[in-house]
Amino acid sequence: FGSNLGFQDTTYVELTLRVLGLMCDGQNRALQNYLREQPDNINNVNLVGEVALFLQHFYSDINKDNIELINRILQTLVEMCVGNYYNQEVIFDHQIIDIVNRILQTPVFNRCRLQDVVQMKASAIELLETILEETHKETPKLVENVHSVMDLDAVFNTLVYFYYLKDDSDMCSLKMDDDATRALFRTFHILKHLPDFGIDVPEPVKPSVKGLKEFQREEDIWEAWKYCSERSKSVEILYENMEGDKTLSKVHFHYNPDDELSDELVERVTWKINRDSAEDKVRDFLDWMKAVKRDVKHVNSLRDHWYTRLFIFGTKYQNWALIFLTLLLNVLVLASWNSRDDVYSGKCFTQRTLLLNSTVQKANSLPTIPLVQCWFGYIALFVLGVAHFGITLIQVISYFIMNYPNFHLPSLYYKYIKRKKRDSTYSDVPIFGLKTLYYLIILACSGLSLVFWGYFYSICLVHIVVNNDILQRVLRSVTKNGKSLLWVGALGFVVLYIYAVISYIGYQSYFDDPENSGHCKTLFQCSITTIRLGLLGGSLLTNGDTRLDFEPGYYILRTIFDVSFFIIVTTVGLNIIFGIIVDTFSELRDERYQTEADKKGFCFICSFPAYEFERHATGFKDHVKHEHNMWNYIYFSLELDRIDSTNQNAIQQYVYNQVANGDTDFFPILRARCLKDVKDTTQEEIAELKSMVEGVIQCFKVLNEKIDKVSDHSDNMEEDVAFRGDTSTS
Repeated sequence: FGSNLGFQDTTYVELTLRVLGLMCDGQNRALQNYLREQPDNINNVNLVGEVALFLQHFYSDINKDNIELINRILQTLVEMCVGNYYNQEVIFDHQIIDIVNRILQTPVFNRCRLQDVVQMKASAIELLETILEETHKETPKLVENVHSVMDLDAVFNTLVYFYYLKDDSDMCSLKMDDDATRALFRTFHILKHLPDFGIDVPEPVKPSVKGLKEFQREEDIWEAWKYCSERSKSVEILYENMEGDKTLSKVHFHYNPDDELSDELVERVTWKINRDSAEDKVRDFLDWMKAVKRDVKHVNSLRDHWYTRLFIFGTKYQNWALIFLTLLLNVLVLASWNSRDDVYSGKCFTQRTLLLNSTVQKANSLPTIPLVQCWFGYIALFVLGVAHFGITLIQVISYFIMNYPNFHLPSLYYKYIKRKKRDSTYSDVPIFGLKTLYYLIILACSGLSLVFWGYFYSICLVHIVVNNDILQRVLRSVTKNGKSLLWVGALGFVVLYIYAVISYIGYQSYFDDPENSGHCKTLFQCSITTIRLGLLGGSLLTNGDTRLDFEPGYYILRTIFDVSFFIIVTTVGLNIIFGIIVDTFSELRDERYQTEADKKGFCFICSFPAYEFERHATGFKDHVKHEHNMWNYIYFSLELDRIDSTNQNAIQQYVYNQVANGDTDFFPILRARCLKDVKDTTQEEIAELKSMVEGVIQCFKVLNEKIDKVSDHSDNMEEDVAFRGDTSTS
C-alpha cells in the first residue's frame, strides 16, 4: 500500500483514503465487507488490514508533515469499521489499540498545530468508541481483548485534556469548541461503557484536599467526570445487525439540560398514554415522542431570543401569582362594594364613584355600580387590577407562543384553501378551540374589571382549574362524554316541547298564572314556562286550577299528564344525565387506578414485573430510573436529531431510522441486561408442581386401595361372626 504510492507526496495517499472512506460512507455494509475480502477476486486483498498496517509506519514519529495524513487514516478506519464487527476484529489484530494508546499518551507532538493535535486525538477516541460499540454477539470478547491492552490512565488524561479544551479561547477562535465537547463525551462514554461488560473501571472520587499539587490530577479528573455525569444518560437498545442477529446494547449519550421536560408535559404523557399491552405502550409512546420532541425544540428556539424568555420562564409561578391576585381582588371587592342606596350614608367615597352612581340612578335599567369605600380602596383596586391584567396578558401571550407549532386550523381550511394538511400529533391545539376561547375570555374579564370596578373578577376565579389535576378530572367527567350529554339534553328539550304543546292546547287556562310565574298566552311563552317550572319544580299545573267538582275525564288526563311528566322528565331524564356523569367519573377513576398499578408494578419499556428486579437485580426503582427510564429515550432521540447522519455510529443510525419510520423494534420488550443471566424457571416450576400433584394423586390412589382392603376385610369378619352366631343358635 505504502510502497506503491510512496511517502514523499501524500496527496495521492490522502485522495485514496478519502475514496475508501466515501465508499463506506453511510455505513455501507456491502462495501465494508468487500474491502475486507473480495469473493469474486482470485487475489484477495484485505484493504482494512492494509490501512491499519499503513498507520503503523507513522505512529512512532508523528510530526507536522504527517499528522494530517494520520488523521485521514484514522477517519478512514472509522468509516470502514463502524457497525462492522469483522472489520473491527481485523484492525484489532493489526494492533490498532497500541497506536491509539500512543496518540493518547503523548500530550504534545513536535511542531504540530493545536487544531491538528486535537483533531487527531478526537479521531483516535472516535475509533476506539467504534471498536467498543456492541453490535454483535461476540463484541464482549473483543471488548475484553481491547481492555487488556488499552491504557486506561491515558483515557482519563484525555478526558481532562478535552474538558479544559472545550472552554479554551483558542478553540473558540478556531470554532473547534464543539469538536472538543463531542470528543470529551466520547471519552467519558468509553469509560462508562466498559463496566457494562463486567470490566472494573475505578470511578473517580472527590479529593479530600483541594489545591495541593500532588492531588491536582485527581481533582481535574473528578471535575471532568462530574461535569460529564451530569450531562450524560443511558438507554438500552435492541439492535439488529445485517445478519438479522439481535443484540441488547447499552448506549451512553450526551444529554442537553435544555431538553428537560416540563412537569406538565410529563404528567400529560404519563396519564394519557395507552397501556393496554407492551406493544401498545411503546407504539403510543413513539407517537407521543414526536409531539414531545417538537415542543422541546420549539421551547429551545424561544430561549435563543431575549424577548421571548419572559413568556416561557416561570410560567408556573406566574400562574400561582395570577390565582393569588384574583383571590385578593375578589376579597377586596367583597369587603368594599356598597349599593348606591348608601351614597349619602356618611361613608367616604371617591368623587368619581359618586358621579358614576348619580348617572346610574338616572338610568334605572342599568345595573348597580358598586361604591368603593375610601380612597385607599380605589387605589388598591386599580394597582392590583393593573398587575392582574399584566400577568394575564403575559399568560395569554405565553399560551400562543408556546403552542404556536401545535395550532391547527379547521379541516375546511386544509381541504379547500391549503389543500395539503399538516401532520397531526398528540399535542395539537385547535386555534378556535375551547382553551383558546378560555384564555381570551380571562383576558377580557381582567381588562373589563379595571373599567367596571371588579365585576368580572368573579369569572377569573375559574382559573384555579388550570394545573389542578383534581378539578380537571372533575371537568373531564362532564366533557369526556359531552356528545352523549348533548344528545340526551336535546331529547329532553324535545320532550319538554311536546309537553309545552300539550299544555298550550289542553291546559292553557289553568297554566297561565303570571302571579306565580306561569305564562302561556303564546306557544313560545308556554315552552319557556314548561322548561323553567318543569326542571325546577317537577310539576307544571300547580296553579290556576279552580275546579270545585270532581270531573273524572279531566282529572284522569291531568293525572296522566303530571305523573308522566314527573317520571319521564324529572325522574328518568335527569337521572340519565347524572348517571352518565357518574359513570364517566368512575371510568376515569378506574383508568387512573390501572395506570398507577402499571407504573408501580411493571417497567414501561420492557414490561417485566417489579418483583423480578427486586429478586434478581438492584431493585425496581433503580431499574426504571437508570436502565429503562422512558424519558431517556426521548432525550436520546433529541440528541440523534442534533448529530449529523454522517457522524452517527451504527446504533445511533439504527435508532434514528427506526424512529423516523415509526418502528418500535429497538425497544427492548421483555428484555433487560440486568436479567440476562436469570434463567426462566417457569417451565421447571410447572413441571415440579405437576410431579408433586401426580405424587399426591398416587398417594390418594394407594390410600383408597388400602381403605378398600380394610373395608373388604371388615365385611368378611362381620359375615364370619354372623355365621358363627347362626351355628351356635342352631
